[in-house]
Amino acid sequence: MANQARDARGVEKLDVVADKGYCKGEEIVACEDDDIECQGARTVEHPFGTIKAWMGATHFKMRTLRHVATQMALHVLAYNMRRVIAIIGAPELAKAIAAFLSWIAAIVRAGQAARGPQRPRITT
Repeated sequence: MANQARDARGVEKLDVVADKGYCKGEEIVACEDDDIECQGARTVEHPFGTIKAWMGATHFKMRTLRHVATQMALHVLAYNMRRVIAIIGAPELAKAIAAFLSWIAAIVRAGQAARGPQRPRITT
């Protein structure tokens, strides 16, 4: 597969970032034999290390898979928000969120207009 990628790119040397845990050992050896440099992906480990430190590096506060998944999703969201603020700044993030929300509102309004008038729902 590495040779096909190198040929498709039309280059003599191909640098590949791959997580060695997901690759078969023989694929990595074949890459190295064909002068294709395989580098383990370390960029993924930093966010998880940071999130783990935020969580207290011990355990999740919640129980049950549903609650743990929610807690992890919130940690990842917080991490991503902090990164975006560090990269583009809070004012630009606020503008982007406002633009996104107005886009969603337009889609909702268009969907409501396409369905026509709605009957009032009676709940008991």
